[in-house]
Formats: sequence, C-alpha cells, structure tokens
Amino acid sequence: MAHNDSFDEPRFEALYRKLYPDLLRCAEIALRTGGSWYVSVAGRAEEVVQELFAFAWEHQADLWSSASPTGWLYRVLRYKVLELLKEDRFWRKHLIRAAGEMPASPEDDFQQRAEITSILTPEEYEILRKLYLEKYTYEELAREMGLKKSALAMRVKRSKERFVKQWNRH
Repeated sequence: MAHNDSFDEPRFEALYRKLYPDLLRCAEIALRTGGSWYVSVAGRAEEVVQELFAFAWEHQADLWSSASPTGWLYRVLRYKVLELLKEDRFWRKHLIRAAGEMPASPEDDFQQRAEITSILTPEEYEILRKLYLEKYTYEELAREMGLKKSALAMRVKRSKERFVKQWNRH
C-alpha cells in the first residue's frame, strides 16, 4: 500500500486489538447460522477475520474516511463471511463429486471426477477432503502433517487458487 495520510499503523493496531475478539465471535455466529456445518467454524472464523483485517489494511483510506470505522469493519465482515460460505459450498460440492458420493449426472460424473483429481495432486486432494468432508480443523490437520498452521493455510490457498484457475479454463 502506498504511504499516504490515511496510513495510521498505531490507530489500526488499536482498532485491531479492540475489535478482533468481537469480530471473531460475530464471524463464528454468522458461519454457524450460514450453514458452514461441514468445516471447522472456529478455524474458518479466524481465517475470515484475518482476511478482513488484511483487506482493511489495504483500504485504510476507506476505513478512516468512514463515519464509523467499526461499522465499516462489520459491513466488510458480512461480505467476507458470505464469500467464504460461497467458497465452502463450491469446495464441498466438487470434493463430494470427486469422492463419488454425489454424481452430477450419470454421463458427466466420471469426467468431473477425473478433472478434479487431474488438477489436484493426491496430497492436495487429501488435504481438501479432510478439511471439507471430514471436518478437520486447520490445527488438527497441520499437527497430523507435521506442519505449522500457517504453512498448511498457504498450501490450501495455493491449491485452491490453482484449481480454480484450471477449472475456469474448462
């Protein structure tokens, strides 16, 4: 982000410390009521609030020019939660189809499963399957794999980005 008048690190840090717990609780409630029953709500809530603050950091001019920076954060959180729920539905649907548990239709079931498993490596598929279908938390899966949670999160992010890029080419 370019350094400008609205860049205020101490103020941003204070807002982060003050609001993080409440935003996290709000995200957990929104994810539970939004139907995110198939993944770890606590882990996903943490992820969405971290994404919210990364977005806010990049858009400080909008944040600080808002009549209510707190209100601005809650509005953006709402959109971030909706994006996450949409993404979760996408992954659950495609991973269930790849596992052969929910055919799209008899004629394209095999083709879709082959496409999903040809885009993802076996390890990537297994990681996503455990997160979305077996309801592992990031902490549990990272521990099982001998990784730090942040390293696992980065692997998941890169796998999903690569998958979506390839999927959209079809």
